[in-house]
Amino acid sequence: MLKNSLTRLQFSSLLILLVLGTLPAIVRLPWLVSVVCLLPIIIHFIKPLLYRKICTLILLLLLIVTILLSFDSWFSGDAIIAFICALLWLKSVEIKGPRDVWILIFAVCVVMALNALFGIGLWQMLHLFVVVCCLLFTMICLQSSADGLASKVMLQRSVLYFVIALPLTAILFFMLPRVPGPLWDMGLAMGLPVKMVLEKKPTAAIEGTLKSGVVNSLQLDNSAVLVAEFEGAVPSKSLLYWRGAVFWDYDGEKWSLPEKWSTRANLVRNAIKGKVAREQAIAQGSEQVSYKMRVSAHGGHWLYALDMPYLSAPETFLSKEYQLVSMRKVNKEFTYNMQSYLNYSARLPLTESQKKRALLLPENSNPEIIKLGRKLSINDQGERLKSDDEIIAIASRWYANAGLTHSAKHSISADRNSLDQFLIEKKPGSVEHVAGSFVMLMRATGIPARLVSGYRGGNIIALTNFVIVKQGHAHVWPEVWSRSKGWQRVEAKDFIMSVSQQAQAPKALPKTKAETVKKEKAPVKKAPAVKKLSAQEQCQASWLCRWMQGTEHWVVNFDADKQLQAMNSLGLVKGTVGRLMLFTALSIVLLLLIYRAIAYWLIRRKRCLREVGYTLFCNTMTKRGCAPESDECPANYQQRLMVKFPQHEQQLPLLMKSYLHGQYGQEQQNKVYLTMVKRFIALSKLRD
Repeated sequence: MLKNSLTRLQFSSLLILLVLGTLPAIVRLPWLVSVVCLLPIIIHFIKPLLYRKICTLILLLLLIVTILLSFDSWFSGDAIIAFICALLWLKSVEIKGPRDVWILIFAVCVVMALNALFGIGLWQMLHLFVVVCCLLFTMICLQSSADGLASKVMLQRSVLYFVIALPLTAILFFMLPRVPGPLWDMGLAMGLPVKMVLEKKPTAAIEGTLKSGVVNSLQLDNSAVLVAEFEGAVPSKSLLYWRGAVFWDYDGEKWSLPEKWSTRANLVRNAIKGKVAREQAIAQGSEQVSYKMRVSAHGGHWLYALDMPYLSAPETFLSKEYQLVSMRKVNKEFTYNMQSYLNYSARLPLTESQKKRALLLPENSNPEIIKLGRKLSINDQGERLKSDDEIIAIASRWYANAGLTHSAKHSISADRNSLDQFLIEKKPGSVEHVAGSFVMLMRATGIPARLVSGYRGGNIIALTNFVIVKQGHAHVWPEVWSRSKGWQRVEAKDFIMSVSQQAQAPKALPKTKAETVKKEKAPVKKAPAVKKLSAQEQCQASWLCRWMQGTEHWVVNFDADKQLQAMNSLGLVKGTVGRLMLFTALSIVLLLLIYRAIAYWLIRRKRCLREVGYTLFCNTMTKRGCAPESDECPANYQQRLMVKFPQHEQQLPLLMKSYLHGQYGQEQQNKVYLTMVKRFIALSKLRD
């Protein structure tokens, strides 16, 4: 089979490529699957064709059974990789020509791509470079039937092609825009007319009532809620609070909006009317941002705006809870322009009815929170603190130091004392427990508070001014009212840790009694100990380790944020995708021009060597009395030289033959020709 289809060099390079390409994937698999994947190698040593086919069929059946027994699903990632790797080795047994080899090469590329999906580090990247070099060598071998010494030339060419491709690869890697998210998000970033509504059904949202688990259920949905296009730089994610419905009423189990709140009469009655009223509603606003909103259809009246909005768009108005509301139901995608303050003081006067609602505590519900709130609001003399801001600060510090945790999966029962279970019993709670308990704690201290629903953050499309907010960004947060600042946002979730963060936090081990006694009896003076470098300090001291860490940071973990950081360091602070694409194209053109200049220089250099040698030869012969005539052919000049200098009749044909070979295609003869001329001149001087 080898002699009729592939040369030994071609087949050997293919086997090496298969080993390098599949081995990293195979060693990750269970040992039994790995053994079965490598068993087809034995078939290469079986000569009878019938036995080879029987063994191939047996191994294929064994592979299927092994995969079914080793993996839960046939379509899992490891199962697919195991099946492809085994098929590659089985296919290598029945290679009949270059066409089969090209199929195997393509399959190796697929395996490498699938293996990269499971994570890639620095060593995996270096292994990938080696596989690419081997792939180039195999492809060059397929185009040549030479063997033996020609393998060195092909190896040099494969390395040369790899080195030539590295700068182009680096440009595409570092400069091609990295837009996170699905292709739909990329389309928005590129300015394509991609419609926002992907599903016919309206998107769900927080409306009517809010109880524990609602936000977590929304976060499981990846559908888009809104798209914001900012004028200028996008604010930090931590400042992106997309304000929605505001909840005042809590019955101990759920938050609810007033009945018939969405009727047109109630919406108009609750609106802030007039420019003067809007200016009075928000005082001391700073960090103004302007943006364009596109909200998906949801069938309700609510809209969203960045906290805190101060201007309403046409056919919309701002409610007294600072919620943006549409006059009509949003049954199709709604687009409007908005302006907001990132820092603000909501100074809308608090009416008596609003104050009563914002201080209302449900009966027979969460008594421990009420006791705690009253305790935090008084000083050591038993008098109530006079400053609202001081009470808010004290409660916030207690909240941050209470050791609370939040988790999507919690064990808090849905009863009228659920907030006590979270705040007092320290059980992990959902975001509704986090925000709701802080609101109730503030009310217990005598500070008016309410709950605001909406979304926090969003997917910032790199190198653009687009932000895409999805259901996964659903959030609720408390708002408290003070006499000095009015309504202000308090992010209670930032005070506490999640369950995963708490598990990763280092814990101090308690000292035993023996250790304590030993420490007390220890002498006061201690000899200065030699400082021993830790593993991390030793790593930092090593230039190789620093280089590897830098490569890991800027190559392996290179993402959209690091690309934006790199572009900013180059002066492209306000770089966009279009500008970066143009910069990438210009860099590629510049690189190709550099390659062209290098190739031209190498060609001229080779030609110069030939011409230098011929000029030196002609000058020497001219001094000896036989100058070349104008436009004389080198062959005719050779004939005259042989008549003039018969003692050189053996060397002259060799010189002219080498010159003509270099002139008509064999460029490697140019350097050889120059050496031959110098040697001829030296020998001719000795003979003469």
